[in-house]
Amino acid sequence: MREVTRYVMRRLVEATLLVTLALAGVVWLSQSLQHVDLIVNRGISFFTFLNLTLLLLPSFLAILLPFALFIAVVHTYHRLTMDSEIIVLRAAGLSPLALAKPALILAGMIVVISYGITLYLQPAGVREFKDLQFTFRGDYSRVLLQEGIFNTLGDGLTVYIRSRQPNGVVQGILVHDNRDPAAPVTMMAESGFLVRTPKGPRLTLINGNRQEFDAVRRKLGLLYFDRHNIDLTSLIGEQGIRWR
Repeated sequence: MREVTRYVMRRLVEATLLVTLALAGVVWLSQSLQHVDLIVNRGISFFTFLNLTLLLLPSFLAILLPFALFIAVVHTYHRLTMDSEIIVLRAAGLSPLALAKPALILAGMIVVISYGITLYLQPAGVREFKDLQFTFRGDYSRVLLQEGIFNTLGDGLTVYIRSRQPNGVVQGILVHDNRDPAAPVTMMAESGFLVRTPKGPRLTLINGNRQEFDAVRRKLGLLYFDRHNIDLTSLIGEQGIRWR
């Protein structure tokens, strides 16, 4: 009798895992498409995006597992009936309760797993997902500065960067500040980075020059600098506090 229970249990577990993987793949794909803008507009890598969306899995696993169990039980016992195995087992003296024992044991295991997902994994996954999503959406260096294009930061301020390093440093910076039409300024720098300060974000330029044209005297002023900061507070606007 124990061998029969293990035999049916094994078939039930295999079917449940297969159905769960299939359903989870479909649901994960539909959910991840809602966040594909993080790759397109935020510039995060595919593996970071994959890790981010996998955090959503516990949110719907607790719903999928009972459906997967139901499909697996119906499929497995239907196969046992079609192969006449149920008839042989009943002829051997097994009661309906004994035949249902593997399904009941697996159902109890699914209940425990669902409780663990609902009470711990799901809240933890959603919390981590929201924290990462908030970080990516608030990453000024990726939101404001895209590689290889002229980024318009408000009226009259244009920034171009050639490349971005993994540590957040950007290379080959060109800044044209025309917010004051009477005194346009062009700045070039070898590298730079965006930093957050209590007063707002700053674009720090390193090893560059500042060219300013004086429209009254018709002269071009040139200044070389080791480090220069550009205040972007007025362009970002007031930032709120995120509460869970």
